[in-house]
Amino acid sequence: MNRYLLNLCARLEGHDLVYKQLAAACEKVEQWDELLFLAEEQGMAPLLYRHLQAVSGGVPDTFLRGLKLLCLRHRQANTF
Repeated sequence: MNRYLLNLCARLEGHDLVYKQLAAACEKVEQWDELLFLAEEQGMAPLLYRHLQAVSGGVPDTFLRGLKLLCLRHRQANTF
């Protein structure tokens, strides 16, 4: 399920159908920590964060905070 969720986010811009699929996929996630690790491993944390902001509910606040920290780390690394 986690890889499917990342595949939905593997584009810069989303649209309504993708966000509906993303919301449904978020409801099925059981191990948010694994998704966070996989997103960072694949370099997808910034895209995942971008798309999950468009999905209302279903995503734990602790996961979003962790994802935001990874995005900040990516931004800092990219400035160098």
